[in-house]
Amino acid sequence: MGADNGVMPPRSSFSVRALLVCVIMVFPGVAHAAVGDFVYSNRDGHLIIFRNPEGCYDTSASGEMWNETDSSAEVYALPNCNGELLLVLGPGKRTEVPGFRSVRF
Repeated sequence: MGADNGVMPPRSSFSVRALLVCVIMVFPGVAHAAVGDFVYSNRDGHLIIFRNPEGCYDTSASGEMWNETDSSAEVYALPNCNGELLLVLGPGKRTEVPGFRSVRF
């Protein structure tokens, strides 16, 4: 009879590496907020400011926008960052886009 000494056999280093690869594939990176301000003019001509934006924002925009963040802003034709991607506005850039409805950072 073999004695059970409570010691488990060492795990294969291959299994550990395979698990690590799976975790990296499922969680490829941590999202972070853009640092700075994104400013646009709404349909009433008021300036709207998103400070340190992260994710998708719906807008009622028509006209100028300023991307004073450290990340690019993807500008969409429809709400919820759907529809046509109208443009990608790089950090520190300014432009005019009539009728965009959402922006993602």
